[in-house]
Amino acid sequence: MQRRLLSSLFALLTLALVACGGGKANKMKMPEPKELSVPEKVRMAESFRNAGRMNDALDLLQETSEANPDNAQLQRVYGE
Repeated sequence: MQRRLLSSLFALLTLALVACGGGKANKMKMPEPKELSVPEKVRMAESFRNAGRMNDALDLLQETSEANPDNAQLQRVYGE
């Protein structure tokens, strides 16, 4: 009787694995994250600042400022 129960359990688990894809990894590739634009980075830095994460805001603004030294919006926010 115990052997029959184990066989039934094994069959049920096998069926469940086959139904969910056999435990194979998902082959669908996730898209690469896109680079944020300067205005998006400025908004993110402002969000960091509003949340009290000043170091994160300043790090993001400094990195963005070095890559875009002529951006007025960026300089305004970085100066605040």
